Amino acid sequence: MTTRCYTSFTLSYLAKARVLAESVHEHHPDWEVWAMVCEPLPPSFDLENEPFDAVLTLEDLELPGLAGWVFSHSVVEVCTGVKGAAMHRLLTLPDTEAVLYLDPDVAVFHPLIEVERALERGSIVLTPHQLAPEIERQAVIDNEMTSLVHGVYNLGFVAVRADAQGIDFAAWWRERLIDFCFDDRMSGLFTDQRWCDFVPVYFDRHVILRLPAYNVGPWNVGQRNVTRAADGTYLVDGDPLVFFHFSGFDGSAGRRMLNTYAQPGSAVFDLWAEYESLVVANGQTEVETLAWPYLRFDDGSAIDQLMRDAYRYRPDVRAAFADPFCVDRGLPSFREWWDSEGLQQWATR
Repeated sequence: MTTRCYTSFTLSYLAKARVLAESVHEHHPDWEVWAMVCEPLPPSFDLENEPFDAVLTLEDLELPGLAGWVFSHSVVEVCTGVKGAAMHRLLTLPDTEAVLYLDPDVAVFHPLIEVERALERGSIVLTPHQLAPEIERQAVIDNEMTSLVHGVYNLGFVAVRADAQGIDFAAWWRERLIDFCFDDRMSGLFTDQRWCDFVPVYFDRHVILRLPAYNVGPWNVGQRNVTRAADGTYLVDGDPLVFFHFSGFDGSAGRRMLNTYAQPGSAVFDLWAEYESLVVANGQTEVETLAWPYLRFDDGSAIDQLMRDAYRYRPDVRAAFADPFCVDRGLPSFREWWDSEGLQQWATR
């Protein structure tokens, strides 16, 4: 029986996904690592020269109305929206024992022993954003209130056993994410995460992993003391760091949270710098500027969020234009409708 670990990303995150895959293989050489790539693979992509064991593409997931589905979503919504379908596909392979998802900006530093033990007594394993109440008002705003918006659990990690309830969870999550994986906070949605707030209610064989060394990230370093042992091992509250989520690594958000909340003298800054060196060594500068191809119509013109919203929330428009990316002057197209009447209709709805 096989444990399969997968991550979902576009090619601009390939360097980070390579770091993740290499770190998983280092600590779990018997696991398979799958790449869920959310755009067409270029001819230059050679799996034999990558640290992944296998690749899934959007076409592999058999999503209904794929072109329209992708058009309805932003890049983040697509990468999170496929997580349930990819999990269900991997869980239902005949030799699967368990499936783990890890975000591409995660790195593993120690075997996930407690996850393996949790899967012996439960079907679904989650980690919460926070493990203890905040004290300072600003920390309540930045961390607890943010978790109320984004979801109690950080879905940069989830582990599921290939038993009846695990497969039922994946099927349920797949359907919710196909229909409702949107960053629409006014509607109570934050991509894939808010849905899993239901897990303790809907699925009785769940385990909430409340261990400080798991899923450490910029949002919780104020409560977790990151140090370094003499042999170079990173520790969290004295225990080996298992995996760190480098959320907000691109740009300034992650570093700003570290500067605000990391404890004085924390080794987390060394960890952050070492991760930066790893992603650069794995081709960050070559891939980080790659543009997601679904940002444009097939004639090269740009797609903006208003267009995606109109297509998303207008069933009649979706029915009329099965492939909204297509711009063919000889046939009716979404772009033609948008330019002639769609923008005005949507603006005055």
